[in-house]
Amino acid sequence: MKLEKGYWSYGDKREQRHFILKHVERCLAIRKRVGSNRRMITMKYYFYSKDSPVQVCRHFFMNTFSISKDFICGTLNQHSDGVLYDKHKKVKETVVQDVRDHINSFAAIDSHNCRARTNKKYLDASLSVAKMYCLYEEAYNEHERASLDKYRRIFHEEFNLAFHKPKKDQCEICASQRNKATDEVQESFEEHLSNKLKAREIKEQEKLAAKTPFKTRCAFDMEQILLCPHGQSSSFYYKRRLGVYNFTTYDYKNGDGLCYVWPESKGRRGPNEVATCLFDYLKERSLQSVKEIHMFSDYCGGQNRNRYVAFALWFARNHHSLSKITHTF
Repeated sequence: MKLEKGYWSYGDKREQRHFILKHVERCLAIRKRVGSNRRMITMKYYFYSKDSPVQVCRHFFMNTFSISKDFICGTLNQHSDGVLYDKHKKVKETVVQDVRDHINSFAAIDSHNCRARTNKKYLDASLSVAKMYCLYEEAYNEHERASLDKYRRIFHEEFNLAFHKPKKDQCEICASQRNKATDEVQESFEEHLSNKLKAREIKEQEKLAAKTPFKTRCAFDMEQILLCPHGQSSSFYYKRRLGVYNFTTYDYKNGDGLCYVWPESKGRRGPNEVATCLFDYLKERSLQSVKEIHMFSDYCGGQNRNRYVAFALWFARNHHSLSKITHTF
């Protein structure tokens, strides 16, 4: 029915209440009953056909729009003059802008692994909306301030920010199996699990092989961004702290870990930096009479699985005393 679709198409409660006010009329009761129920007001319900009102009974009106008597009565009681007023006190635009400026004053960083797929930025994990509001009250203690509810609403509706540390990239095959468990996806998922077990077996075998002379096995990865300086001072939240990168290798043969650390002012965290660190690591191992190296890493294309890293391994193989370099990801 067009009437019902028209009512529910508004989607907004305020607009739906406007609709009720236009189609329901309050008037004095013509017939008065004797007894305790001495009703002075009655209601008339109308539909409009070509701008002409057609009166209907209450039950037909409610069933047509799937609404209750309480909703109708509540609308009419709150707005007896036929006008809807804002329930919330309107906040001045200058106050709203102060909230925006305060939220923008916090230093936000991109996701570590998902920065190419999302525009979401991340605030310090020790922060929360409630804590930000406390800092807002301190910063604007001599100004008119918004409520916590208004602050929270602006934060969630106008900003794409989060507090928790971004999760690492998820395996696409595992994600597909969770979201779309068809027979074809299930078959691919089972094969994927089988390959994962094989990869672990190979890794364990290579760890044992690392104990043989002139061979070593290692793993490498880039840590999430470290912010410097680190502390709980409120002034840190408003400043863009220095990002520090840490590329780490771990040798399975002797349990040694090696960290390559540099600030963002000296370099990025891309394939060139990873290739440089690996080349230096291979050079150091070749000086220790190592001839064969098997390295393990994740499959991040922007850092580990690319032509820059491949060329660095090839160059190290030809310019150092290494007979074999294997990279598994």
